[in-house]
Amino acid sequence: LVNLPSRVIDPGNTRPLPFSAETLAMKKDALPRTRGISLPGPGHRHGRPPPVPSSSLVTTGMSGSERFDAWRASVAAIFSCEPRAPEEIDGFVARVTAFDLGSVLFAESAASGQRFVRSERLIRSTDIDHLMIQWYRRGGYRGMHAGDDVTVSPGDVSVLDLSRPFKTRIAGDHFHNCNIFI
Repeated sequence: LVNLPSRVIDPGNTRPLPFSAETLAMKKDALPRTRGISLPGPGHRHGRPPPVPSSSLVTTGMSGSERFDAWRASVAAIFSCEPRAPEEIDGFVARVTAFDLGSVLFAESAASGQRFVRSERLIRSTDIDHLMIQWYRRGGYRGMHAGDDVTVSPGDVSVLDLSRPFKTRIAGDHFHNCNIFI
């Protein structure tokens, strides 16, 4: 296990997580040129690669609406999200840590139950057409992706094509997943 550095984003910080629309668009353009594993070059100190760029959001210490708004902003390039019911905002909690690995992005997230939507309008406005591969450690979801019914349970791996619309609803009170964007 490697201990990777991260930075916590506070509510007043405007630095986006690595999976912003601009970053994902750059990753898409970089994929065909990327081959194999990147080895440290002569510019790296002591033969070690530089730290992996990362960002984190942890919503503890914020009010319910601040927690949800911070979470919503952190995932806005990928999808819009809404609480399943308005009364759930007060108890909402979330955390996400994302790592920019060069040609791919990795994110681990956990949050309270909610609904996610990737609309045609959002697809056109972000120009993101990656694959999002998710492994659900806890929780799961039900919904529609590209016109097909989808059910994901704990332990399942799902692949969502971000060039296609989807609507999902977290099954249960919370989820914990690992995501790779390629």
